[in-house]
Amino acid sequence: MKLSDDIKTEIRCFVYFLFSGTVDSRLIKANFDYLELILKTPQLVFNCFKVFTSASYSGMPNTKTAVGDYIVALHYYPMEADDILNEAEGKLLTNKHDFWFSFLEFSEKFCFNNFSVPLANFDLYVDFYNVGSDALMPFIIWTNVVEIDENNQLLNKGYATRRANEILLSVFDGVKPDIPFSEEELDAEFY
Repeated sequence: MKLSDDIKTEIRCFVYFLFSGTVDSRLIKANFDYLELILKTPQLVFNCFKVFTSASYSGMPNTKTAVGDYIVALHYYPMEADDILNEAEGKLLTNKHDFWFSFLEFSEKFCFNNFSVPLANFDLYVDFYNVGSDALMPFIIWTNVVEIDENNQLLNKGYATRRANEILLSVFDGVKPDIPFSEEELDAEFY
């Protein structure tokens, strides 16, 4: 079965707002540019994905607030940021085989350009600074393609990841995929 629209929207909004510089209202008003802080270090971006994934997995009602807490702490109170990250990682270790853990694995490939076919010149800061819509595209493809079973296990993780890799290669390196993207794969509704 396909992902629910709620999960697709949750992921898409997070990615879009994270890379647009508007993931949390406190960060919009802050006197520092969090994109400048995190995008130059892929590990910090991936840490934001960890915090988001942990909050989503735990059923936290406002996952972007959890990420905002981490980024604010990262800037002002680095040891507190470590505590937030350690707590998130601890929650994620409880179940390494469900959808959210697979999402985190995909996010890691994105943050570090660890796809089976890496992009030639991939730089989170250069490519995605204040451009949430560009960062969003591989996540749109991935969330549209993945299928899960009744136990929340991914059935086609490799294929979904390959298609997301192909959209990045198409957009950034000009490499056309062997199979053109379908309308269903590119469906990008989110609010």
